[in-house]
Amino acid sequence: MALAIVMAPGPASADGVGLWQCKPFVDNLQYACTTITSAPSGGVQVLDRSSNQIYTLRNGDSVALWAWAKDTSGRCGVAGNQYVWTVDWQNGGRHWAFIGDHYLNTGDVPNWNNFPDRWGWLGNQKHFLGYGSGTCDVFDPKN
Repeated sequence: MALAIVMAPGPASADGVGLWQCKPFVDNLQYACTTITSAPSGGVQVLDRSSNQIYTLRNGDSVALWAWAKDTSGRCGVAGNQYVWTVDWQNGGRHWAFIGDHYLNTGDVPNWNNFPDRWGWLGNQKHFLGYGSGTCDVFDPKN
């Protein structure tokens, strides 16, 4: 399925991490947005939990960060990075999926931890979903 993400990338920060504030959805709430990076040439396939269809996210695609979790299995959080994010995007409606932080231009935890959004900052416990395991298509964290 083709993916057309309509959020425009914001300016890159001085440390090269691509986070910016955005209001991409009809709820008009402020989110932190970033881009897909480190994806292989064919992209990263994710299960869109809104439509239950597979989407391919590619380097340069923009997504909004919703919440994060820690993967205890190393199967959704990949390449030694245990962090997993729920990301949202707009494409004929709102969609969301789990994806390993490795594929996002968030940088290390100190880079995104204090980045502002509608709940104050990304490291805020309101964003923490809990711990989970398994591949991203079945990942279901619990607090």
